[in-house]
Amino acid sequence: PEAGARGAWLPSSFSRSVQTGYAFLLVERARALVKRRAWKDALVLFREAAVFSPLTPDAMLDTAECFLELGSPRDALLLLADAADHAGTGNDASWWERCGDLAIRVGPLAESLAIRAYDESAKVLNR
Repeated sequence: PEAGARGAWLPSSFSRSVQTGYAFLLVERARALVKRRAWKDALVLFREAAVFSPLTPDAMLDTAECFLELGSPRDALLLLADAADHAGTGNDASWWERCGDLAIRVGPLAESLAIRAYDESAKVLNR
């Protein structure tokens, strides 16, 4: 694995705020790996972060992209659907557009999700 591809082990006895902070740091390290296209190493960190704190919708899109790049479209679809369900109203049009673009990459199984994401993007733009 690339340097920085593993987080340190964190005992579960640490407070929720420590676990959440640790997860945030892991996600940031994973995003740096995504920028370098180190998909497998980034996925390791995203998965570890999810153990300590639920991933944000943004991090879920990044994780789905890793799954796609590693040839796991079904895992990407599950994550994209979960991200869309948890996205709420706080995401901007570009978030929804990216969700739709990733769904298109999944293939025909994700067509309804892509349509939903693009519809949500349009709704945000028309507010």
